[in-house]
Amino acid sequence: MNDILVKCAEKAYLDLCRTIKFNTDNRGTRKSAKRKICEMLVHEYDVLENAVKGSDERQSAFDREHQRICEEIINTYSEISELTYGQAQKVAEYDAKICFDDGGGLCSEKLSAHSCG
Repeated sequence: MNDILVKCAEKAYLDLCRTIKFNTDNRGTRKSAKRKICEMLVHEYDVLENAVKGSDERQSAFDREHQRICEEIINTYSEISELTYGQAQKVAEYDAKICFDDGGGLCSEKLSAHSCG
């Protein structure tokens, strides 16, 4: 399952990169930011899933965690880009969209066949 989450995070990151205007040409710095974002998205999948499953108010729990994740994405990029909340939101939502099925869990068969393959 972790391999699928990594692929989803990388796909979400690539989608984000289409809209980022970096203020550095240093490939090492940019690669480090990519690694941090992908690792964070993989880790936050479990946090987000547990928050939603452990709450009677699933939407509120999702919204709180989603906002926190977006702020963390912005903070990660603060030194190399002026990332907007909308851009951070897009990567977090895209990752969640391709990783969750309608039941709120990881849809690994669909991901490996279509979205993240």
